[in-house]
Amino acid sequence: MVTIGFDKQCITPALPAALSGYAGKRIATGIHDDLYTRCIAMKCNDEYYVLAQCDCIAVDESLRLAVLENLCEFPLKNEHFVLSATHTHSGPAGTIDTTIQPFSSLQNVFGAPNPDYRKELAKKIALAITNAFADLKECKLTVGRGSVEGVGSERHDPGLPGDSSLFVLLFERSDEKKVLLYNYACHPTVLNPSNLLITADFPYAVEQALPYDMTMFVNSKTG
Repeated sequence: MVTIGFDKQCITPALPAALSGYAGKRIATGIHDDLYTRCIAMKCNDEYYVLAQCDCIAVDESLRLAVLENLCEFPLKNEHFVLSATHTHSGPAGTIDTTIQPFSSLQNVFGAPNPDYRKELAKKIALAITNAFADLKECKLTVGRGSVEGVGSERHDPGLPGDSSLFVLLFERSDEKKVLLYNYACHPTVLNPSNLLITADFPYAVEQALPYDMTMFVNSKTG
């Protein structure tokens, strides 16, 4: 039997906040929509599994390990925990350690590491995981595949082919709550470097359009 729980926690930084994603310094002047960390927790055959996602440009291994250090209540194995980022270009800078390879050459994009925000982010992710495991329910899982046309394109040469595949998991719990997880490879950036508002950008718009209790966007390679 598989049971799932879910939770999300606000990770919007305090203003003023440096924004990441484009070369050059940008300082946020306001908040269009809050940023979140979202978590789907599963228990199967006495094993625990976690998929967590953050509305930020990137996460790294040291952040993932910091989350595990904040989890003392659950026997969550290292290999059962996946942490990802949506790759919004309108979230806080400093979410990864750009003092080490392979990120050191990208500090102008990702920003200098922000230890205080990273510490708070690790705690918020751990809290979302804890809350998700505290509310496990039996579920039915539906899998869907399709394609998305006319939404994204290769930014340097729109004539080049891209990956239009869409993968969807719908978790329908015994309490009738529904969680949608979707995977679509893209830079989720409708906005551009002139934007100075904190926003999850494309995933935010998708979430607002869908009638689920939680919607999680999982990115793929976008380079």
